[in-house]
Amino acid sequence: MTACTLALGMSAAAFADEAETEEKEIKVAKGYDEEKLTDIEEPALSFDAKGFEDYIHLTRDAKKAGIEFSQEKDVAYQGKSLCISASAAVEGYFPLSGAVKDSDNSAVYPDAPEQEEVDKYSIVGISLKAEDFGLPNFDGCFISFAYRFTDNAKAALMNSSVYVYGADDKGMRLSERFTTLTFDDVLNDNVNKFNPMGTYSLPAELGASQVIFDIPVMKSVKGAVLYLDNISIQLPDSAGDLPYVKNIDGYNVNAKKRDGSDEIKVKKQKTDLGTTTESVETDNRTITPGGIAVIVIVSIIFVGAMGFLIVRRLRRFF
Repeated sequence: MTACTLALGMSAAAFADEAETEEKEIKVAKGYDEEKLTDIEEPALSFDAKGFEDYIHLTRDAKKAGIEFSQEKDVAYQGKSLCISASAAVEGYFPLSGAVKDSDNSAVYPDAPEQEEVDKYSIVGISLKAEDFGLPNFDGCFISFAYRFTDNAKAALMNSSVYVYGADDKGMRLSERFTTLTFDDVLNDNVNKFNPMGTYSLPAELGASQVIFDIPVMKSVKGAVLYLDNISIQLPDSAGDLPYVKNIDGYNVNAKKRDGSDEIKVKKQKTDLGTTTESVETDNRTITPGGIAVIVIVSIIFVGAMGFLIVRRLRRFF
């Protein structure tokens, strides 16, 4: 009887394991390459090792601005980063020229061509292509990344900005939804340190075969203008059970993240006199409100004790 019960138990357990295995069968939507996807949240491109070069493409007119990219080890958010440099100004219009507004919300370039007129503007920058990552397209994807401008970007780039958007094979922007990354060395400093909160969410059913980082170099510049790091690609729910693109370039997960918090920048705006910057180097040790309270209490006790001693000594003479 005992042997029979044990046999039935083992059979039930085996059946349960088999059922559980069947339940865990990974499902991936048609058009997605399962080998390039994962359920682990990690950057698809970390730039920590070689291999990323095959996944970063220059846009159609990037050579007009002398756009180049390379691996950077000294300026990075984590591990190493991608350094994008330029060496020449580009005349004419860019894909987002028509979107630039002045302080009165009026178009700065009212004669800029429509986005469909791809032959009338220069597409300058880098792009990611969906097929490289095992995707049918970028529709519904959420792109996140860390970025940092250089001082060159403020004067060299149109509107001191870089734009991120979904495009077709010709580089034509497919939606009014795009991300604007603007040079800011005051409120949300993305010049003296990395901003790890860069994002772009693509609409569904867009037909975006690539994501473009548009770098509109409109004034002469020599050297780096932008750094990118840890580009992650999260897929829409419709893609299946593997929601992330797998890392392809040796992500150094143990590398320390560096956001520039070791230097405090105090910005003082002066009307019509430009901007002055005061730097205060710190050693990352912070005095908390609780610490301040303790210091105040100790000071009060110390002053009280000194006063008591002085009063006692004076009493000897009166």
